[in-house]
Amino acid sequence: MKSIHSPFYFELETLHLCFNNKVLLDDIPKVFEVTNEFEIAVSKGQTSRNESCMVWYNEVIVKAKVAYKGSYYYYPIITFVDNEFSLFRGIYLGFDKVMGKILYTDRLYKLESMAGVELIRAELNDYIKIEKIPQQIPFILYRDMSIFDEIDPGICKLQSNMLEQTFEKKVYKGSVQGDLMHQLFGKVKFEVKAFRSKEKFIITGVQRNE
Repeated sequence: MKSIHSPFYFELETLHLCFNNKVLLDDIPKVFEVTNEFEIAVSKGQTSRNESCMVWYNEVIVKAKVAYKGSYYYYPIITFVDNEFSLFRGIYLGFDKVMGKILYTDRLYKLESMAGVELIRAELNDYIKIEKIPQQIPFILYRDMSIFDEIDPGICKLQSNMLEQTFEKKVYKGSVQGDLMHQLFGKVKFEVKAFRSKEKFIITGVQRNE
């Protein structure tokens, strides 16, 4: 069996749920200026484990748009996955990942804890119009894995290469609610705008930001 290593190849279909609010938790490092823009990305697809093995998984990332040294990034507040390889690789890269149950139809998306508690429930209505899709920005992470490698704890940028990305030119109205929304943002239910994308990309690792 070949070892697990980067680069990692991804092929995903993603629903982007966008809303405005202020985060309540102190989980975002103080060096970042947190905006009021947030996104929940619900993805399904496959990723490489090594040169000859692909795994299928589902993922939900709750992320905040932050400013850092003159640029904008997404900071992942918390991530849920349903695959153990994705869980451990994400933690190694710098994502706060936990296991969860991710269920969906074309218009209904649900995230449950492993104990069956409904954390997020997203429902989409008919699309409202075709409009410009929000600009996608890179991830920035706080990573502390110095026990395993030479990178000191601190702010890191995810090193990735987008190979292909397409957007469905429809924007939907919808709502998101659940226990996790209340824990993070102090409200149970939010109105959202949503759009879908497909992407193929490679993650080569992380680099300490000086």
